[in-house]
Amino acid sequence: MARGARGSDNRWRRKLTLRRKKKKKKKKKKKKKKKKKKKKKKKKKKKKKKKKKKKKKKKKKKEEEEEEEEEEEEEEKKKEEEEKKKKEQKKKKKKKKKKKKKKKKKKKKKKKKKKKKKKKKKKKKKKKKKKKKKKKKKKKKKKKKKKKKKEVTRKTTTPPESLDSTEQT
Repeated sequence: MARGARGSDNRWRRKLTLRRKKKKKKKKKKKKKKKKKKKKKKKKKKKKKKKKKKKKKKKKKKEEEEEEEEEEEEEEKKKEEEEKKKKEQKKKKKKKKKKKKKKKKKKKKKKKKKKKKKKKKKKKKKKKKKKKKKKKKKKKKKKKKKKKKKEVTRKTTTPPESLDSTEQT
């Protein structure tokens, strides 16, 4: 009887151990599953984070590129404006120079003309003076000649009575 009881006891113990083993196995499986799930979740989270980071980076890069492009455009615009200004200034300077040159030329021409006129006037005056002098000389000569002629005629036409006695003899 005791043997039989012991046998059943053994059977019960075996059953209990088996059950415990099964329970342990189940628990281990559950733990493993949980661990796997956790790992998966972590991985998913990591992936999501990475994706977000990548997206953020991409956005930042895009923004930076856009900003750079804008800056470049602005600089180009500025450069263009500066070039235009320079060109305009050059044009203005050229125009001013041309105007100055023209004015100088005009002044020179005027001066030359004035000089010419003065010279002409001087020449004319000289000529006039010369002419006047010549005329005067001519007149003087004529007068002298006339006087001489008169003297000669007077001498020849005077009657002998009017002459002196000394002249008569």
